[in-house]
Amino acid sequence: MRVGAVQCKSTAGDIITNIERHLQFIQIAAKNNVDLLFFPELSIIGYEPRLAKPLAMTLSDLVLDSLKEQSNRHDITIGVGLPLAVEEQVQIGMVWFIPNEPSLSYAKQQLHDDELPYFVSGEEQLILRSGKYTIAPAICYESLQPNHADHAVAMGANVYLASVAKSDGGIAKAMRHYPEIALKHNMFVIMATV
Repeated sequence: MRVGAVQCKSTAGDIITNIERHLQFIQIAAKNNVDLLFFPELSIIGYEPRLAKPLAMTLSDLVLDSLKEQSNRHDITIGVGLPLAVEEQVQIGMVWFIPNEPSLSYAKQQLHDDELPYFVSGEEQLILRSGKYTIAPAICYESLQPNHADHAVAMGANVYLASVAKSDGGIAKAMRHYPEIALKHNMFVIMATV
């Protein structure tokens, strides 16, 4: 399995421009025979908690159709970050477009204190499968909490995908933490960041 982790900065609140950039990365991934491509935390709107509620989406939001079409066309599983609408609340989510299958969503289960005024946490770990690989997505803060990776491994994960939006200091911390998680659990750990 060939995995692509996109390192990109999104334009704050500009869904159309950000999706166009996502599509450009997908084209590059397709030319390089990538099987799974994933983007940073809240990549569709940028990491903008104050904009999350008015820009929140669902799995069936029409603006996401072009991403699903590209997943099908190029046979690539694609994970994008966006605010997920859940009744009257919002979660920090990822939508996973799986070729020729229904799309799936994952919501960040462990929120940082700064996110609590804007978001509610998810409740379930999503597990994806590709051949011999069992894949667990993680979103930013929770990926730095050892119990999150421990739980993913208990569910059979041997690939851990961290979708993050971090400052330089946060990246330095992540670059120390993720190798430790990889060694502890004997699994691949891959980070996509801004």
